[in-house]
Amino acid sequence: MKKPTHLVTKPARLSAKTARLFTTTLFTTLVLLALPARAGLMFVADLDGAQEVPSVATATFGQARFEFSDDLSMLDYELDVFNGNDITQAHIHMAPAGVNGPVIAFLFGFAPGGVDIDGLLAAGTLTAGNLLNPPTMAEVAQAFSDGNVYVNVHSVANPAGEVRGQARAAQVPAPAGIALVMLGLLAAGTARRLR
Repeated sequence: MKKPTHLVTKPARLSAKTARLFTTTLFTTLVLLALPARAGLMFVADLDGAQEVPSVATATFGQARFEFSDDLSMLDYELDVFNGNDITQAHIHMAPAGVNGPVIAFLFGFAPGGVDIDGLLAAGTLTAGNLLNPPTMAEVAQAFSDGNVYVNVHSVANPAGEVRGQARAAQVPAPAGIALVMLGLLAAGTARRLR
């Protein structure tokens, strides 16, 4: 009997560790795919002196992040301010970019004499009881969605506003997108181990 002249190779096998990693990643991916896409309203505002009306020359800058509860009854927020000197207060105002509008809620202050800050200035949750000038929480959510809300941080040097930022919808990856990235990484890692 003559031996075959071509090579016969055994199929590649995954190690126990790789198989566990594959199973765990696959399970996590399936869970992420089953989750509904987040429909919550999330917004961000990048703050600088150039957005003030009129503009302000300042080294201070910041960012505010907002997320409404699903029923629009609460608004969670975080406000970071960097290179801030003598910061006295911070508010949410209702108006489009380039226009000054009324205060609708306090985020920080009033701090007489101001505070120096280089990081988190304020965080909390707003409800209807925190609103000034009578909009409802639903009207505030609509104003955020329409681009008619801005954050204004005030200082001793610039009592009308040190930095300002118009709120815009935040880009949040959907669970399905994250799951697809995980599947791609899993496939690439498995293919590499099989070589």
